Amino acid sequence: MGDLLQWLANNIFLPFGRFWGFVWFFIRFGFSQLFFTIIMVITFALSVIKSVYKIVDKIVYEVEKVIIVLALIVMTIAVLLVAVDRWFEWVNFGWFWLTKLAMFLMIWAGFMGASVATKRREHITIDISSKVLTLKGGKIATFFSQAFSAGFCFYMAKLSYLYMAESFRYGDKEGVFPIPLWIIQLVLPITLSMMGARFIENIFRGSKENEDLEASGIRPDPVVMKSGADTSMAVKDIILAGLFPGLVLGSLLAFKLSLSIGWLVFINCLFLFFIGTPLFVLIGLACVFCVILIGNGDPINIPIDMFDAVKKETLLAIPLFILAGGIMTAGSISTKLIETAKSIIGHLPGGLAVSTVLACLFFAAISGSSPVTVIAIGSIMFPALLKEKYDEDFSLGLVSSAGTLGILIPPSIPMIIYAIMAPVDGKALSVRELFVAGVIPGLLVVLILCIYSIFKQDIANLKVKKFDIKKVLSASLEGSFSLILIVLIFFGIYFGIFTAVEAAAVAVAYAALVEFFLQPALSYGRQGNAETKQKFSSFIEMKPSEVPKVFLDSCSIMGALFVIIVIAMALNRFLCEEQIPQAAAAWLSAKVSTKIGFLFLVNIFLLLLGCVMDIISAILIVAPLLAPIAIYYGVDPIHFGIIFIVNLQIGYITPPIGINLFVASGVFKKPIVQVIRGTLPFVAILLIALLIVTYVPAFSLILLGR
Repeated sequence: MGDLLQWLANNIFLPFGRFWGFVWFFIRFGFSQLFFTIIMVITFALSVIKSVYKIVDKIVYEVEKVIIVLALIVMTIAVLLVAVDRWFEWVNFGWFWLTKLAMFLMIWAGFMGASVATKRREHITIDISSKVLTLKGGKIATFFSQAFSAGFCFYMAKLSYLYMAESFRYGDKEGVFPIPLWIIQLVLPITLSMMGARFIENIFRGSKENEDLEASGIRPDPVVMKSGADTSMAVKDIILAGLFPGLVLGSLLAFKLSLSIGWLVFINCLFLFFIGTPLFVLIGLACVFCVILIGNGDPINIPIDMFDAVKKETLLAIPLFILAGGIMTAGSISTKLIETAKSIIGHLPGGLAVSTVLACLFFAAISGSSPVTVIAIGSIMFPALLKEKYDEDFSLGLVSSAGTLGILIPPSIPMIIYAIMAPVDGKALSVRELFVAGVIPGLLVVLILCIYSIFKQDIANLKVKKFDIKKVLSASLEGSFSLILIVLIFFGIYFGIFTAVEAAAVAVAYAALVEFFLQPALSYGRQGNAETKQKFSSFIEMKPSEVPKVFLDSCSIMGALFVIIVIAMALNRFLCEEQIPQAAAAWLSAKVSTKIGFLFLVNIFLLLLGCVMDIISAILIVAPLLAPIAIYYGVDPIHFGIIFIVNLQIGYITPPIGINLFVASGVFKKPIVQVIRGTLPFVAILLIALLIVTYVPAFSLILLGR
């Protein structure tokens, strides 16, 4: 018996005990070590991935810079050569393929600009959540919006790759252009993949404001940094955190239950709109849902439609006008325009206010950007108005609203986009006709603003200064080059000397000539026979080293617009195929029987739309739907385009999304409520101008001979 127990102990119990002892030891010590090792391996892998990504991203960013600068330069030269070939009969380059080359370079520069805009977080968004949520809630919203944007970009990259592979397989070429089409299409999967990666990176980055300050060499305010680190959550933040997953699950359930797909798309887009998802993602989401769920089509048609959409010569005008504005904005143009306006009428009662309006008019026409005009002109004129004892609210309203003038005076980027997005019988509107039609309405708005600015002030308390003819001549000479550009572009387009694209290329070339030669030569020559003359290079406001930044800034703005335009045009093609505009026209005609009633309803709708959406977004989304209905009611398409633009011009200064309101509040360090209060009278003035433009078509059409 004892031997049996000994055998059991040696062969059964002892090994069994050792086994469970080993298990216990592993659980007690080995598992924790294994868990720790796994964490360390994952952390190290993520660190390596992050380091490799930073290196790759830096290399890609430098490559993007080089390609963008070269593409914009070659685009400008190509368009100018084609224009010279057309202007002079004795010139016969025979380089008819240059226009195609410029268009393909625009495609590469445009999509790369969109990638740069992603890195710089400059895509067009309408972020309502950041204004109503706490900082923690804002971070949750950013996570959802950036993650969804990344997923969308990767999905579109996959579709674009399949489209490119198909072109490669069949050896497609674009007409007479000798390069295989897949090489041009290659930019889509590359840039969309890079955008997806950068959206993921944006999730883990700090606030854009702090990054901008650090890039400028300014240390962020510690108080602001501390408040930004606040991790407390409010009830509305918790609701948001559960809302997105709930909507996704609810959408899947609704789809399974065969509920209304239209409402499904609308609710999801509305939520993404609320949390600040880039506009191109929202439009792209709607396009994907519509093609797959409503049209029962193949989603590969989306990149096909996108690529077909960008092969429009008119689109070349957008990056070139933006570049021309960027070159002249980086120089001293704003200061010289202000001095010119002040010297002519600044000595009169109310003259400084009128000078502000005129300076904004001239500069906005050059820069093509309302917010930039508020910054460039307002930062100089607002302190000057206060110094001359103008009312503070009036001064805020004046500089905020006068900056909107540029979108009516050619060249106007919104007009170019409207011409593309609101075609008649499948053909884009004439950009030239829209430019010409906007002149008188633009001058009407200027006149009304000037009259109000004069009579608003207590003229008895404003001093009349001495008129100085020498100052007028000097300031006019200094600002003459920029004024010549405005006259050159307008009359060149009006008399048919330039197309819109040629005018844009001329603007770029002239802007570079002014900044790097004419303006410095004028300043250099004014030194006379001084004993100690400064070098010619010291009079160049924009140094050559700043040129790449100007090109990159311009292309980032262009890229943010470009990717929206191509996706919106793909959606527009689907809507036309499904006859959505015709259905809307039929529904509206049953409700409204007269043109006057239609225009009244359209104005109300567009004014409300302008309160929550910027002008570019509204044009891209709404213009394709409303323009055909306007034609149905007998409204001239050019006249309706001007009505559309004037309506949304007012949106720049109407809460809650008025861009100029927030720009003015930030630049002038004034409460947003005060800025809104100051702009209210100017909103009323612009509404008067809108009524005149709407119901007196001659203001828009007389210069066109209609």
